[in-house]
Amino acid sequence: MSPVVRPTDPIKRIPPPRHYPAWLKATFADANVAVPESVLEENRSKIEYTQVIASGRVLGGEPNPRANYMPPPMVVEQRPKVLVTFKVLTIEDRPITGFNIRVDSQNLITDAEGQAWVEVYEGIPFSWSTGRESGWSLPIGAKRRLRMTGLVPMSQTFPVSVPIMLFVYPESGEFQIGKRVFTQTITYTTS
Repeated sequence: MSPVVRPTDPIKRIPPPRHYPAWLKATFADANVAVPESVLEENRSKIEYTQVIASGRVLGGEPNPRANYMPPPMVVEQRPKVLVTFKVLTIEDRPITGFNIRVDSQNLITDAEGQAWVEVYEGIPFSWSTGRESGWSLPIGAKRRLRMTGLVPMSQTFPVSVPIMLFVYPESGEFQIGKRVFTQTITYTTS
């Protein structure tokens, strides 16, 4: 409800709720009006930033640390590499393709002729191993390849000083180097 106003009452001027200074009233009309320095100083932040510097120390000015004794570099004899060829065959002397052989840190896979090659350092023992299921063979009289399963896992380590060819027979667990034949012992687990 609005108050009752009589036309005979004198007009009342209601003052604004807040009195603005002259410089602030001028900024309402023009934003580029200069603000007095006293007002700026009054509203300036009172936090003072000080930087503490450690006296007497210069970064990087420390004495050099004592050097550790380093012996002169050793002359290391570079050993030549020797080629080792694996030829993987079935009992009927048929090549097994796609047979996996793990040599040191490499995985070798035999090609269509059952061969895989690797170069090893002369005189340093190298280790190789095979798994139980790997490779494909073409039996005598067959029209398609046969997956090789139930093979004897083999693992051997020996040094090599001349290029050699290893004939590997994973079905019987034998491998041949030159004229010497080695047999891998078959171990059965209870699982």
